[in-house]
Amino acid sequence: MTAYDVLLYHGVYDTGLQTRPRNRSGKHIPSDRFQAEMRHLAANRAVVSMADIADAYAGRKTLPAGAVAVTFDDGFLNNYQSAWPILEEFGVPATIYIATGYIGTGRMIWSDQLETSILDTDQSHLDIAVAGQSFYYPLDSSAGRVAAFLDIKTRCKALPNEDKDRVVRAVTDTLGHGSSGDHPLYAFMNWDQVREMNRSPLISFGAHTIDHISLAKVPLPEMHRQIDESVSHLARMIDEPSPFFSYPEGQAGDYNDSVIAYLKQRGFDHCPTAIEGSNTIEDVGPFHIRRIMVGFEGRPYPFASVEELGYKA
Repeated sequence: MTAYDVLLYHGVYDTGLQTRPRNRSGKHIPSDRFQAEMRHLAANRAVVSMADIADAYAGRKTLPAGAVAVTFDDGFLNNYQSAWPILEEFGVPATIYIATGYIGTGRMIWSDQLETSILDTDQSHLDIAVAGQSFYYPLDSSAGRVAAFLDIKTRCKALPNEDKDRVVRAVTDTLGHGSSGDHPLYAFMNWDQVREMNRSPLISFGAHTIDHISLAKVPLPEMHRQIDESVSHLARMIDEPSPFFSYPEGQAGDYNDSVIAYLKQRGFDHCPTAIEGSNTIEDVGPFHIRRIMVGFEGRPYPFASVEELGYKA
């Protein structure tokens, strides 16, 4: 069996940055932790690229024992500011899948819109009915606001995309858009930064839709548009086509046979999910590649303990 792992990161912030009460999901990790993880990875595992994995599925090469690839989703600014220098320091290749509609636009991803609106509000409660559901939460304490945010985000992830957008709009219209939209955690790269990173032999970019939507939760024409326009926009901005794409959200209900068939039609030969786990070439198909999230919802780096890595948790 040809086994391999794919790590999934989202953001890496400067260790001294004040993040609380934000980043409750752990989507972004501190740079000292990321540095320790990349040091360990480079010294102890066979680090490969997503191109290497695609070649292995196509029979063009064999992966080495202990193969691990590093990926990032979304395209946050701190990938450029904090993660990239560390990747270069240890010679670790990475593929960054970007939601093109956020690059250089000042937009915030929907979950960050919710987080900012709820955590920054001065209102004592939220009481709305939208998308056939009722949402009531006390907001008169920090703990209450955090609990409200986490519950609404979880409920939104289960909704069709249109209903999810309706809930987010209703929350932000009711509570306001927050006063910390310029917090570094929420910022995305611009295209100049993408192009600069793309010139590094270690960095590859892939598409991740325009608007970071679940492709199985929109009508077929919108699914096609989200793929087509993100792929063509990325190719236009980096002046070359990319063979890489990843499913936003990436759980079992976020992609389906129609999505896979359309990606194949567009010429893609693989696509990673966000489903937790390791892989073998023989048992996990190229459009069902599992990834190991790091940091997100408290998930640890899988190959060494905090004590072995030597950073302060």
